[in-house]
Amino acid sequence: MHHARNSNCSEILRWQEMRFGNFDDRTVHCFRMTDPLFSKHFKIPSHSNEQLIWFRDGSIHIKFNVYTEHFFQVKINKRGIHQVIIQEFQDGNCTFYDIVLELKHPPQVFRKTSYDQKQQRLVAPTSHADREDIEQITSLWMCNFKVCNSILLQRCNSRPFQPFEYPVKSNMIDTLYQVDGVDVKGIPKSPCFHSLSFEIRYLLLCFNSQICGLLNCQQRVDSLLQWVQYCCTDNKNLVENILRELLDEVKSKPNMYPIEFMNLFHEWLKYYCQSPHMLECCDNSKDSYLIRKLVVTPTRIIYLGKSQEGGNYLLRRNSELVDAFCRVSFCDEDRSALFPGRFANLAHRVNFFVRIGIPLFDGRYEMLAYSSSQLRAFSYWSVYVTDNKKNLPKIIIDKLGNFSDEVKVAKRAARIGLCLTQTYEGEQVLFEKVPDIVSPTQSILSDGIGRISESYARELAEKNDIRLHGQRYIPSAFQFRLEGYKGVVVVDRKLHEKTSKDNRHLLLSHSQCKFSNSDNKTFGLVAYSRRRPTELNRQIIAVLDSNGLPEENILALVKENLNELRNDSPSYRWLRKTLAKQQHIVAENIKRAMQHEYAHEILQNDPLINKAQQLGFEKTLSHVKSHIPLKRAALLIGVLDFDGVLEENEVFIQLSPLHECEQLLYEHCENCYEKGGVVEGQVIVTRNPTLHPGDIRKLRAVNDSTGKLSHLKDVIVFSSKALISQPSKMGGGDLDGDEFFVSWEPLLMNFKEYEPLLDNHRQNVQLEKAQMCDENYHTYLAPRDFFCDYIHNEMIGLIADIHLKLYDNSKRTGGNGVHDTQCLKLAEIHSHQVDYAKSGQKVICNLPECETPHYMVKNGFYTETYASKSVLGKMFDMVTNFRSDNAISSYGQFNSTPFNIEQFCTINQQQSNYVYMYEQIDKLYGQYEHGLKHLMNRLYINSEYELLFNLINFKEKQVECGKSRFKLSKEIPETVVVFMNGMREKSFQFIQQMVSYLKHYQHVETSEQEVASIFYIVTRNKNQQKQRIEDMVGVSFYWLVMDLILGQQY
Repeated sequence: MHHARNSNCSEILRWQEMRFGNFDDRTVHCFRMTDPLFSKHFKIPSHSNEQLIWFRDGSIHIKFNVYTEHFFQVKINKRGIHQVIIQEFQDGNCTFYDIVLELKHPPQVFRKTSYDQKQQRLVAPTSHADREDIEQITSLWMCNFKVCNSILLQRCNSRPFQPFEYPVKSNMIDTLYQVDGVDVKGIPKSPCFHSLSFEIRYLLLCFNSQICGLLNCQQRVDSLLQWVQYCCTDNKNLVENILRELLDEVKSKPNMYPIEFMNLFHEWLKYYCQSPHMLECCDNSKDSYLIRKLVVTPTRIIYLGKSQEGGNYLLRRNSELVDAFCRVSFCDEDRSALFPGRFANLAHRVNFFVRIGIPLFDGRYEMLAYSSSQLRAFSYWSVYVTDNKKNLPKIIIDKLGNFSDEVKVAKRAARIGLCLTQTYEGEQVLFEKVPDIVSPTQSILSDGIGRISESYARELAEKNDIRLHGQRYIPSAFQFRLEGYKGVVVVDRKLHEKTSKDNRHLLLSHSQCKFSNSDNKTFGLVAYSRRRPTELNRQIIAVLDSNGLPEENILALVKENLNELRNDSPSYRWLRKTLAKQQHIVAENIKRAMQHEYAHEILQNDPLINKAQQLGFEKTLSHVKSHIPLKRAALLIGVLDFDGVLEENEVFIQLSPLHECEQLLYEHCENCYEKGGVVEGQVIVTRNPTLHPGDIRKLRAVNDSTGKLSHLKDVIVFSSKALISQPSKMGGGDLDGDEFFVSWEPLLMNFKEYEPLLDNHRQNVQLEKAQMCDENYHTYLAPRDFFCDYIHNEMIGLIADIHLKLYDNSKRTGGNGVHDTQCLKLAEIHSHQVDYAKSGQKVICNLPECETPHYMVKNGFYTETYASKSVLGKMFDMVTNFRSDNAISSYGQFNSTPFNIEQFCTINQQQSNYVYMYEQIDKLYGQYEHGLKHLMNRLYINSEYELLFNLINFKEKQVECGKSRFKLSKEIPETVVVFMNGMREKSFQFIQQMVSYLKHYQHVETSEQEVASIFYIVTRNKNQQKQRIEDMVGVSFYWLVMDLILGQQY
């Protein structure tokens, strides 16, 4: 048996009183407690059997009983502890300790009653909790965490003990203050506070969320309000902008104490009131809006400032209400994903905030709706409602369209959610509605797919500046929203011959119409087709292994990847692969630099690239434990052959060339189509998730001798002659934007193909009836009703995990893997669970329990495992045993010696014009640095290299951003492209204007290359004193114009 490390307890102490509060400053002398203000409402009832257990790994548990039958356990992970302060004192002959646990966030609280079989997580009761309910009364003390994080355990008695893990301080806690600045809801009590604007009041709550206990002191609150009111007399908008900027600064400085903030606050207020021109204001546009965010955790509400959100129909249709909108997310205390099944009383908290609203000041944030990705991330859009605007949510939803045709609550909510998909707004366009293509077996072959004229496709590409490797690129397919239509349109060069009216640029299928809406006439671009790299994940590997693919074939691919990693450093292989996925100007210029004769000198001395190489190598090595990157594969949007060229099991795949810097990686690899071309021969096709043996299809890729499909690139074209839609055979897919895994890797072809799981074959699972809408049902309530059900019944991730464990257990005992009865049933359950978001039909089932293979241990969550001998276990062990010391050491400390800019051009730093140019470029650097900080704060990304090289854990970010990780993996890179390319345009125009100015007004001939080179000098001078790359923001500035520095204009 493999066992996770067992943290045996090292010390057990008894305590008498548990109190709550926070420290005011870094000296941790002054502790501010919630007593006596909160003790009346939220004091721990009579308790007994009090224990503090300090484990050897640094984690701490606090145990006690309430009313004898309620057993509580507060679990504090080591990662959640900032520091521990211990004060020792004598009382007679006895030694006692006061112990303060200064926490980064509130802890997890568990409870077990006399009728519970096991412990369950608790959430804090809402302010409207039934005071007569014993279940609520015993846990009201958790409401203390609304205003503080830390715990004080008084009069702990024990023999002298040795605390484990640091930082631990022995200190004198001089003073115990009281929380007197806020009420029991965490809102400042001062009358002056309520006279301020909504935005300023909200921003002060944001600061309080970032700096625990900031507003707990009345004296501090009075000082803040006095300064704010004084400055607001002259310019309220200026104060709001200063506070927004300061909030971004505070986010970049974690673990700030209230007194430290007050010093920073006064510095900023004084500086920016004197220099208001230094503030940059972000305005709303049709494609970008500033929206507030709220995060609801088990014990508190976290207030987050405004950040930019992509445009959608809801925002454009209600532009006058943008300031009233807010994004709300539910997550755990440490911002990780919430697992509702582990909680005893989560339903009460969720129902209260979703159905009634989140109270704030004189109103509340009421739910409006959610997109599909937001639903998976337990997130939704809300609007601020006051008593004189009680019908506002209904009015907003009714303006979006007519959804009454959908009688299921879940589906009606999903249709409303289509208006929340982020889109780039195009021009108004006329379209024609046409029937779907239906097979003789009544399978809808054109489900979700329509057609677009070549001229309008070109117009969209130009309007959105779509590029491939720096060149203009017209995609073959576009995912869109238009009126009540959604899905994909594929380019049809002869569309004008197929429409019944002139000036029609779109032919939309009947299946693409989801609701009626006559107001939204503009084409909203969601995404477009492009060639994307892909990989084998554990689900696909498990199915291929169960279907007979020799495991040595899979392990050969793992070995190939490990060999490439071993030889990565001199060739920058990882960097080339990563840059191939990035479309922003910095990535494009790094690619160009890699082709330069001085490439080695440039790259080895760049701190940004060096750090990205180091982390990228480590991330890739870890990733290969569960995923196998493939050279002969692509991830492509699916479209339909409307011209009837392809036969039933044929597909057409034409790929664009890879970037030149990546093509070098394929010099000794055949049939990788690195230079583009038409794929021919057998291919395997599937889509994620892949759980059923029949989800992976073998099809034949062919060339098009007729030329009717030759204009289509970077898509997979399916036949319109099939009896059953090919996408529907792959986990119930369609063509409304689904992306398909396609591979022509010879090592993956030797397996048996099985019958797919079609909708009419799913008969082995019991389903509850969906909630229906009657004729009097208010449409705006549909999202609220279903969200509360969904958050308690979502099991997609859990089912997928159990399916993988069942597969491995089956292989372990000589079974058939995913073909075993339990796996087949679970695959069917999973398909119903995927549909649940629209069908509203809950699966009635008891999920099986089984042992866990060693490669599935996640952060120590599973405590007992077995050594798996399946191909997945062998993959994991191969990577674990991979000797990477030499490779990792080559990415150690970067060479801080800058490369010689004189290699590219000569700059006369003595001329007076140089000083002027330097000063102007230094100002531009400040704008770039500010923009980067704002973007990183908005996306909750900590470093520049993570942002630019996409070194992001999207699973973690989905909670903070309130969107699914799959959505974020697309949106974040696109957001970076918009920002970087915008700064490139500004920089390029600046250089041109500077050259022109010097020529016409100073009579000095200066090249664009010389001006661009000063970008490098400014960047170097700004960062050369900083020792850590994490402290550098803006270090990529000169890469905006590196093509000009190298004399290779983009």
